[in-house]
Amino acid sequence: MLKWSQVRLAAKCGLSEGTIGSFESGRRVPSSAKLAAIRRGLEAAGVVFIDQKAAVTKSGPPRQTMGGT
Repeated sequence: MLKWSQVRLAAKCGLSEGTIGSFESGRRVPSSAKLAAIRRGLEAAGVVFIDQKAAVTKSGPPRQTMGGT
């Protein structure tokens, strides 16, 4: 959605580029603290996380969603 590089995401989240790359490739599973950092970075850029079970409204489902909690 944001078309960010790993470098930009890492900078916005306070994580290293290598950490982001390891998560994306599946080599590492992010801790809850690192997931929270990624979420904060994305939310600061305007991404809104929603509960997908509650995503459908009278106007229909949202156009773009990312898995939320």
